Amino acid sequence: MSSKGTIYLSGPISGMPKNNYNEFALAQEKIEAAGFKVVQPHELLQDVEINDRTLKLRVSALSVCDKVVTLPEWEADHDSKREVQIARIMDMPVENILTFLKTDHGSITTAI
Repeated sequence: MSSKGTIYLSGPISGMPKNNYNEFALAQEKIEAAGFKVVQPHELLQDVEINDRTLKLRVSALSVCDKVVTLPEWEADHDSKREVQIARIMDMPVENILTFLKTDHGSITTAI
């Protein structure tokens, strides 16, 4: 199956139970089932503490994505707010996971 586009999944990690791993994994599974590739911090930064120094890695990954999808409570997370701000500077669409999953998506790249 060919991909409809690449999604950067952004959400809170620090201070969340189990670093919010289960929420990221569930969202990734659902997005991939809809035909999209997913880039997310847990896979990008395996065994690395997420901090200001990892921002370059996250921005680099973000730059090759078509859209950012946010998890609940992203607004309370410093790193998620940075990712969304950078995406908006790059004129990348940002959508919350609930809206994204309710929407019938065609190819993201044709929707931009």
